[in-house]
Amino acid sequence: MPELIAGVWPIPAGMAVEGHGHTQADVTNLATDLAAKSETSHSHTHNHDTEYSVLSHSHSHSHAQSEVTNLVSDLAGKAASAHNHDATYSALGHTHAGGGGGPATVRLTADATNSTTALADATGLSFAVSAGAFYAFQFLVMFQTEGTASGIKLAANAPANSYIVYNISTPLTATTATLSNRRAVNTGAATASIDAANANTLAVFDGLLAPTAAGTLILRFASETTTIARIKAGSAGVLYTL
Repeated sequence: MPELIAGVWPIPAGMAVEGHGHTQADVTNLATDLAAKSETSHSHTHNHDTEYSVLSHSHSHSHAQSEVTNLVSDLAGKAASAHNHDATYSALGHTHAGGGGGPATVRLTADATNSTTALADATGLSFAVSAGAFYAFQFLVMFQTEGTASGIKLAANAPANSYIVYNISTPLTATTATLSNRRAVNTGAATASIDAANANTLAVFDGLLAPTAAGTLILRFASETTTIARIKAGSAGVLYTL
């Protein structure tokens, strides 16, 4: 006789009763699949310190340069950010006084005076020169004398026994000049007069020099008498290394 459920129709053969249940073993692979899962409310009391870093970690550790591929060789090919080329290039405002190729220039910044007949250096109108070099030089000498009856004497000094020749053109008037040709240091002829006292006049001094030793090429001057002879500020010199 078929089973009656709560007085309703009998349950057909092969059908399950409503509200029946199954064990995990009744469901294929359920027990093994559940064993590989964690509870939804699980926590990670274990850690991965040997494999991972925490999200907020910092890199306070360091590495030697040799541990970074090519870093040592790449750094060796770089220059310091504060480097300069002083050993390769000259400063923009450099000069070549002393045999560096020329021209080098000098200019007198204050008047020089002499009231004697003894030659004195025109300090500021000079160049350092080197042994074995060969130079051409010129001094443009703006001068005055305090009396018309007194002239000026110009000469050059250089290292002893140097080969030197120079010509000096010293005006007497607006249209005449004395030309002096010299072959030794500290020689020159004084002019006897000038057409106007305390008037700017230009003498031109050209020469060649082959020093036998390192030293100084310098313009020298004297008065013809005890009347003051004055070389004016702005007088200049040029030195060429040939």
